[in-house]
Amino acid sequence: MNREKSLIIIYIGSGKGKTTAALGLAARFMGNNLKVCICQFIKSNTDTGEYKFFKNMGELAQIHMFGKGFVFERIIEKDRKKHCEIFNNGLKFIEKKIRSGKYNLIIADEILDVLSLGFFSVDDIIRLKQILPEGSHLVLTGRTAPEELIELADTVTQMKEIKHHYHQGVKALKGIEY
Repeated sequence: MNREKSLIIIYIGSGKGKTTAALGLAARFMGNNLKVCICQFIKSNTDTGEYKFFKNMGELAQIHMFGKGFVFERIIEKDRKKHCEIFNNGLKFIEKKIRSGKYNLIIADEILDVLSLGFFSVDDIIRLKQILPEGSHLVLTGRTAPEELIELADTVTQMKEIKHHYHQGVKALKGIEY
């Protein structure tokens, strides 16, 4: 019997494209009639193109948000307890979805940023790999990843910003940023 390996895929870096790459992979899975669960950490805007699109995909895709909007360390400290509660609910939710065995792809968008802000331990993320059923795949995104996770992953891609329209005064654009 040919058993399918479960992959851990990481998209990191300072450049745009991490979420876009993860969601493009989700589209590829759905095009092959495979089920996807997307969990977006930090983000909270349900008025984005991706949220509206994946929310309407029926049985093939689920999308959930576990955040209060983009956060920085100084903002988090003001409401750390609430952020912690939301992020931990998200982690428990992902664990539940992985254990269900229903999904061929689970995306934990921005989870590496939550990790770098000290809300999770590396062991919390490693545990996700340990419970991942054969043939299911896990995507982790964020600006950075600790060496242990890079070693654990099967594929790691770094997005590096060379130039960004934001630095030219162009604000967030519908379809590009949201």
